[in-house]
Amino acid sequence: MQHTIQHLYKTHGDDGLLYAWFLSMHTRVDIILCCQKSENELMLVVNSIYDTLRQLERIANYYDPSSELSQVNQRASTAPVMISQSLYRMISLCTEYHKKTLGCFDVTIHSDNYNQDTIHSIHLYPEAQSVFFQQAGTTINLSGFLKGYALDKIREILKVHIIANALINMAIIRLAQDGKSALAIRQVQQKTIKLNPYSLITNV
Repeated sequence: MQHTIQHLYKTHGDDGLLYAWFLSMHTRVDIILCCQKSENELMLVVNSIYDTLRQLERIANYYDPSSELSQVNQRASTAPVMISQSLYRMISLCTEYHKKTLGCFDVTIHSDNYNQDTIHSIHLYPEAQSVFFQQAGTTINLSGFLKGYALDKIREILKVHIIANALINMAIIRLAQDGKSALAIRQVQQKTIKLNPYSLITNV
């Protein structure tokens, strides 16, 4: 793994506080973890988060011609393309969100000759774990979805490692988690958000 992660570690009583940062998904990722774990233990968590974000980029980066998503965008208009379980899950979620938002959330907006029905040209085949675009020129851009999805994955990592107190910042999207008491976050707009007692994702 590339040595791109920087961090600071302090102790206060029985608690360890680790602040780490690195670049991923075209932005800076800031991580604060606080619990009764050693520096090495907390860095294992950070490394797991880093590796997860790198993997998501390899799968779903619209702007990387070598990503799995780019390969799908190039080929799925001519024949069904078998895809990874992760990418299948992401595309499936996005089609669900399109329905739930009455069409406001649309990952096909950058398609050639786009219209409001373009997303309906996406056909998912669960048995074969494949995708096909019925309309030529259809492309999927997950850029408006990927960071929020990544934070959900990070929350799973925190749960596995039993990290109750954490703050993850990815540019303007934040995951705050507090396992003990209510937590207040003051945003740029001077609004206070109280978390009680688990987690919250915000996009400001």
